Amino acid sequence: MPDFRSDIRHWPTAAALAAHLAQYDPAICGWARGLTYHHTIVPTAAQWRGYSTMQGLETFYASKGWSAGPHLFIAPDGIWQLTPLNVPGIHAGRCNADHWGIEVCGNYDAAPWPQSLAELALGAGAALLRWRGLPVNETTVTGHRECLNNKSCPGRAIQLPAVRAALAQRLTSSTASLTRDAALLSAPRCTQAQALAYLTQRATGEYTRADLALSILPAYWSTCATVGIDPCLAVAQMILETGNLTSWWAQRPRRNPAGIGVTSVTSAIRPIGGSWAQDGPIWREGVSFADWANGSVPAHVGRLLAYATAPADRTPAQRDLVRRAMTARPLANALHGAAPTLAGLDGRWAVPGVGYGLTIVQIAEDVRHA
Repeated sequence: MPDFRSDIRHWPTAAALAAHLAQYDPAICGWARGLTYHHTIVPTAAQWRGYSTMQGLETFYASKGWSAGPHLFIAPDGIWQLTPLNVPGIHAGRCNADHWGIEVCGNYDAAPWPQSLAELALGAGAALLRWRGLPVNETTVTGHRECLNNKSCPGRAIQLPAVRAALAQRLTSSTASLTRDAALLSAPRCTQAQALAYLTQRATGEYTRADLALSILPAYWSTCATVGIDPCLAVAQMILETGNLTSWWAQRPRRNPAGIGVTSVTSAIRPIGGSWAQDGPIWREGVSFADWANGSVPAHVGRLLAYATAPADRTPAQRDLVRRAMTARPLANALHGAAPTLAGLDGRWAVPGVGYGLTIVQIAEDVRHA
């Protein structure tokens, strides 16, 4: 299909899509002035088979003689790209010239989007609008039927004013002041550059600016993007727990980012079993990690994810990261899903933990304004 423009990619969460977009200058999509929602009718969610379905859609649109198709597909396993986001697609008549096309898997003439797909559809739309700096209105956010009058698409059950209101709320909440009720699962509330600026304005122990910019912070942003945790909150917690990376446990060779497994227990000899680190003539109880990208950060983010999500609600990527984190330090079953917000960490991650979530909020706000 040499004449058909396609680039199949997959992001499991809206946060992962947002992280992808953040790598590029939005000027590459200067043609885009908004987005248009659709429904596929077929395939349905039950028929969805991931990459193989995307290949079938690629063949389908190319067989129509089109040079491109819709841009994104919202599916049970995440967000898929067909047509590259930096070129116009073919999906909605007069809206093709300046709107991204977003297809939601299924038929929504009789019932609205299920919650899981609604979160992805709204999250993807908000990520695109935020990245391009576009507002939410009847021009920037349309349904297929508003571009071609003989269509019911994106489904008669989809109330477009409500979709616009939900998107506007998401864009507003991303810039609003944080509170202790801030959800751990969220698009990034600050940038990697802001986190770097905050950290380098303060002592960071033995860690250099290069360590932060090339290793530690990229690990947080990439790991969080795969599972939907806000890296701004994760880094703010790391700053709190390690005293801006100056604590003994944060230093090499321990690299413990959040007091994982750290207690006040010490021993004159290396105890049998458990996790211990040597400090001169004594041993201290706590977990050490060989590196940040594959050890410290996945253990930290995965543990936050375990607190934030119930096991039955996790995506495959989320289940995998929680499993990895639990190998470093198990978490009681009762705590899984017990803290979807920062407030929930009070008395759970930190004991007694009075004001713990609020302190993370204060640090995150300082990072956002760095």
